[in-house]
Amino acid sequence: MVDKNADPDNYTYPLLVQACAIRVSEFEGREIHNHILKTGFESDVYVQNTLINMYAVCENMSDARNLFDEIPVLNPVSWNSILAGYVRAGDVEKAKLIYDQMPERNTLLRIL
Repeated sequence: MVDKNADPDNYTYPLLVQACAIRVSEFEGREIHNHILKTGFESDVYVQNTLINMYAVCENMSDARNLFDEIPVLNPVSWNSILAGYVRAGDVEKAKLIYDQMPERNTLLRIL
């Protein structure tokens, strides 16, 4: 895309990040994350949520949690992305803490 001067947007980046999550490719996901930062899409909630999910799927809960903590307005996808990451990582205590803090505990979404 960069070679073709195509301008990615808040729809393109989540698809690319999601592809990295499916392939469990943190290296490529981190490269896309850096490009997101350079182009100013880091504050888009859709982009943020897919980044949280990608890092969680790649078992990098530290970066997933840092992104989660930086989001100014959390939505159900944000909560469920970090919750699913802790469950996937087997960290039941942190998963329970997140679950107890969730404002809408009756809404669970399917995350990769």
